[in-house]
Amino acid sequence: MPYDIQPRETVRVSIETSFERDQLQDTLQRMVPLLTDAIDGARPSSPVTAELDHFLAEHHKNTRQILARIDSALEHGQLAVDAYVHGDAQMAEQYGQASSVFDGTILPFSPPAAGTAQTLPENVGG
Repeated sequence: MPYDIQPRETVRVSIETSFERDQLQDTLQRMVPLLTDAIDGARPSSPVTAELDHFLAEHHKNTRQILARIDSALEHGQLAVDAYVHGDAQMAEQYGQASSVFDGTILPFSPPAAGTAQTLPENVGG
């Protein structure tokens, strides 16, 4: 079964996914003050306050898990592409032909810092 990995496109997908992850993180974080206000407003009712406290704790835990999964997928996906490209470069050096879209430029992977947008390196066109 033939397949084709295009490193430039995987970089583009990673950048777009990072941007969407940042948007999701911002949206989820905007819920915290709203929930805190709801908890403060429900203080006279301890059962409601307890449930809202529980909901806020679960929201925080789930948010961390979701963002960690996205970051892990981005990092490990890029590591897999890097390994493929490096292997392909070695095969091209040994056999004179690469099977991926490889132009001799190995794309370095550095995960973006949380809350920052990543841009395409100058040598990546498309």
